[in-house]
Amino acid sequence: MRFSGKLHTWNEDRGFGFIRPEGGGQDIFVHVSALPLPRPQADEALTFEVALNVEGKKKATQVQRQQVEIAGMAADRSRAAPRRGHRPSVDPSSSGAGAVFVFVIAVLILGVLVRVGWGFLQDWRPAESAVRSPVPAVPVVPAVPSFACDGRQHCSQMTSCDEAYFFLANCPGVKMDGNHDGVPCQQQWCGR
Repeated sequence: MRFSGKLHTWNEDRGFGFIRPEGGGQDIFVHVSALPLPRPQADEALTFEVALNVEGKKKATQVQRQQVEIAGMAADRSRAAPRRGHRPSVDPSSSGAGAVFVFVIAVLILGVLVRVGWGFLQDWRPAESAVRSPVPAVPVVPAVPSFACDGRQHCSQMTSCDEAYFFLANCPGVKMDGNHDGVPCQQQWCGR
């Protein structure tokens, strides 16, 4: 519940003062941390909430400058013509601090979105760039014939030197290296 009152006393050195409630009653303690910036002047109309401190005593919280009705519109009293020697106050809700905070958050979110989008683009681009790449195509090397051990054992059954070497190295029971020098089918396919 919000109450209305005026800043009655203020001790600048100690950073606290008292608000006198409208309609009377005991003065309410107010700490500098509960006041809007710049700080209100003595006898300035304020609205506030009341809470209890750790010792169970009343204190003012959420202190704001009181709004006054002017021609059907709510206007901050500080926007009226300033008194001589009185600095106009600034409503903290209209200060640039909130706008800066929103801007920083927006930039961070935008950065995250750009980073995530860049990752998707990197995953997607290689396929696209391979299709449209101006780099000349790599020459196609004919595939190495695949050989399989199929029971053949003699040089007369082979079709190339490569096939004879594969059978000698990988297949059991072949009879292609009569002199045991590691070169198969020397007379038919792998002769020197």
